[in-house]
Amino acid sequence: VITTFLYFIFRDSTPKGLPPGPKPWPIVGNLLQLGEKPHSQFAQLAETYGDLFTLKLGSETVVVASTPLAASEILKAHDRVLSGRYVFQSFRVKNHVENSIVWSECNETWKKLRKVCRTELFTQKMIESQAEVRESKAM
Repeated sequence: VITTFLYFIFRDSTPKGLPPGPKPWPIVGNLLQLGEKPHSQFAQLAETYGDLFTLKLGSETVVVASTPLAASEILKAHDRVLSGRYVFQSFRVKNHVENSIVWSECNETWKKLRKVCRTELFTQKMIESQAEVRESKAM
């Protein structure tokens, strides 16, 4: 039982397809390895693992690009994946993400919601019709 427990704690937990990085500790990940000067530690990690490396910051897996060229390549290659916003776990649990223009991913549903907002809700006529309400709230 103890051997199985230790195996699951110390096994390689980096998902496939991600760049290499330092081995994370259970629960805290690599947070303790960053120290008081994380930028210096990032430079050291870049020397060890290359321009791209993976860190585990608590429960979040983060890919770090240590050069402008690497960052540019990531943004060009994965622009759709990175175009969304970070969604807090509480929003995911309560299922507030699916029909939200603010928190949803950039997909067909989001495009439809955005189109409705642009053509129906945020037109010049609608904004002008609500001017009195906004002014009364401001006073």
